[in-house]
Amino acid sequence: MTSLTCISADSHVIEPGDLWLNYIDAEFADRAPRLVHGEDHDTFMCEEMELLPIGSVAAAGVPAEQITRHGRFDTHVPRGGWDPHARLADMAQDGVQAEVLYPTMAMRMFAIKDPPFQLACFQAYNNWVNDYCQEDPNKLKAVGLMPMDDIEVAIAELHRCRSLGLAGASVAIYQDADRHYGEPRFDPFWAAAQDLDIPVSLHILTERNPKLKRNISDGIVESSWIQRSLGLMVFNGVFERFPKLKIVSAENDIGWVPYFLERIDYIFDRRRNFFSMDLSRKELPSAMVKRNTYFTFMRDRVGVINRHLIGLEHVLWSSDYPHNDSTWPRSQEMIDYLMQGVPDDERRMIVAENAAAMYDFS
Repeated sequence: MTSLTCISADSHVIEPGDLWLNYIDAEFADRAPRLVHGEDHDTFMCEEMELLPIGSVAAAGVPAEQITRHGRFDTHVPRGGWDPHARLADMAQDGVQAEVLYPTMAMRMFAIKDPPFQLACFQAYNNWVNDYCQEDPNKLKAVGLMPMDDIEVAIAELHRCRSLGLAGASVAIYQDADRHYGEPRFDPFWAAAQDLDIPVSLHILTERNPKLKRNISDGIVESSWIQRSLGLMVFNGVFERFPKLKIVSAENDIGWVPYFLERIDYIFDRRRNFFSMDLSRKELPSAMVKRNTYFTFMRDRVGVINRHLIGLEHVLWSSDYPHNDSTWPRSQEMIDYLMQGVPDDERRMIVAENAAAMYDFS
């Protein structure tokens, strides 16, 4: 049990415009991702690829009618996004005592097609965010980015991140039906993550082939990406081979999970002759998901009501600071609303204890 009472299991930094200019290996200095100042707004560019619009990812606490897609880094991005000292003050204002940190712009770098360049970008970010957390390592823990095109390289970076002190690893979410994490070639990585006891996250907006022009319907069905990832991992036997592997569904919410568990068992039973399933009959797929997978959410009352169907120890609240969907600076009001009727001990688990156990917050 932790003495902390509120931990965000999924918050974000917003990378400063010169991060890669300062941290990337000299070999790639001329290709370093950077902030470009346009005529009326700033843009993060990674060679020819535009990353996420600044205004849309830096809108925590901004009234909906004032949110803009584009913006200037200096005027739109909260200082806490890139300054850890300011962040700790923002956390205190929000009643959040500790956070697990994910990137913002770097999430889109899973789409980089040049493996050595992607590795250099990821290592630069991992080094920078580790430095960021040194402001208070007991309150700030970061998730490192893993390049998965070369599994030996990915395993080496996993070990390096563990030695740095990073608390987790993030890989791209669902790839496609012919290239997915159920393939045997990924097994050495899952084995390393299991042996090192490092949670591996599949976070929203980390597709290998992202659609930069998203429509409003995409925002409704975004959890379909994680469902595809988990389904392929389960039916290709990943969780049977690695029963202690920890997979984190990050920022995909949780209301869909009970039906997903019911549906995956149905497919396992009634459609076993339609598809190739690399599974024994010893355990239901839903049991594997409930054992191996952890789920973060921000404002999902339906999911909280059905928390026992998901697995109470595997549900983790998050604030998503400083993004558009963030509950900052009214996270405590949101938590009170979400936890109506939830016993105090279960509330503590969801809001603090589960994250403390997962990421070793003392």
